[in-house]
Amino acid sequence: MALSRFTLLRFSCVVFCFILICDGATVQFFAEPDFKGEVIQVTSSANCTQTPYRITEKVFWSAKSTSCIVMFFRNDCTSRNFLQSYAIDNIVRNEIKQQLGVRQSFRDCTDLERGPQVHLDYDWVPFRDICGCTNLPVSNSKYKRIYTYGNLFTFYKNFDCQGEATAVPTSLRYIHQRVSSMRSVIPREIPSHCSSKCVSNNYC
Repeated sequence: MALSRFTLLRFSCVVFCFILICDGATVQFFAEPDFKGEVIQVTSSANCTQTPYRITEKVFWSAKSTSCIVMFFRNDCTSRNFLQSYAIDNIVRNEIKQQLGVRQSFRDCTDLERGPQVHLDYDWVPFRDICGCTNLPVSNSKYKRIYTYGNLFTFYKNFDCQGEATAVPTSLRYIHQRVSSMRSVIPREIPSHCSSKCVSNNYC
């Protein structure tokens, strides 16, 4: 039996809305630490979303998500301010529990943030699919913008990962940092695909 145009339209709308709803992560915000108190549940997206004010007005609260999201101190999902940028360090993955202070906005992780490869933006210079020690560009700027896409790195004061090392702590995954003396970097964890890549390119 042929379906009417109205029935087809309703079916298309249901499918489209279902795709939109299922596309983002389900994020639960709790009014108290340890996942207690009032709960507000929202769906994330690639667009910037404000965290619920009734939750974030509190000094400490907690949250969990069904997939990767990035949370920011600012309300526009940016980290332009040097001091505030230390607050945007939380990637909540697969219901990993995080105790949170003030966080004003969040969004879905990008492909670079959730993928298996290791990436780094250093002083606006992009480094992609890092598999070993990487020398960094030299500039006269005192403060460098570092965006680690959720990865952990060890920075060195000399080229070729020599000399004194400074590990970026887990709590500083998205940072502006005073690293004017750093000359090279290496991932704390080398991705598994790097071994075959190094052999094929004969550079590791």
